[in-house]
Amino acid sequence: AIENARLFERTVEAGRERERLMALQQRTELARAKLESEMDFAARIQTALFPAEMPRLDGYELSARNRPARQCGGDYYDARMIADRSGVDRVLLCVADVSGKGLPAALVMSNMQATLRALLGRTHSLTDLAARASDLLYDSTAPEKYVTAALLELTPHSGAARFVGAGHLDNVVISAEGGVRSLSSTGAPLGLLPPGLPYELAEFTIESGDCLVLYSDGVSDAQNGADEEFGEARLVDLL
Repeated sequence: AIENARLFERTVEAGRERERLMALQQRTELARAKLESEMDFAARIQTALFPAEMPRLDGYELSARNRPARQCGGDYYDARMIADRSGVDRVLLCVADVSGKGLPAALVMSNMQATLRALLGRTHSLTDLAARASDLLYDSTAPEKYVTAALLELTPHSGAARFVGAGHLDNVVISAEGGVRSLSSTGAPLGLLPPGLPYELAEFTIESGDCLVLYSDGVSDAQNGADEEFGEARLVDLL
């Protein structure tokens, strides 16, 4: 009788534990579903931060693509028309990469987007734009967060291009004859170091038939099933 009582007590306790675990699982599933819903919503918001369409420039073809490693990511691109007082139209092209991945990087990315667009038309040069963006990001982001960026200002009618690389990996221009011009970094990543550091400017001309490619390390660092990186050499060969 005593043994039966003990077995019955254990059975009752096991039933209670099973009910507790089932309730915990249900709460976990609800929390996961809520998190996924919020991440989907955040991804839709982030997608809306990218240009709805690329600018239309006579004599040029522009295209862009972003595919985050997760639902949200820290990579960013933009293309904005700028008209100065002389009436000469220019276009600013930008590809940026926030340190880290996921939602934290996406939040910094949105800050980068807002900072860049707020400064357009209010700076005297591309180097000034990079410096002021870096200062603002340094003041508004965590110390471990920074942004590498490739900024290129193009004057369409002449092909004149001005380039600033803020700690970004080398980008490229492929000439119509197949030559490769490397666009190397000209300054520190945005938001990484205290204000006051200068950025240098690289100038060149985009000729007819040239192909300018601005990209992040999500392209060159992509790996296959054998953990082999795609690499910059393969990308240049492909281009």
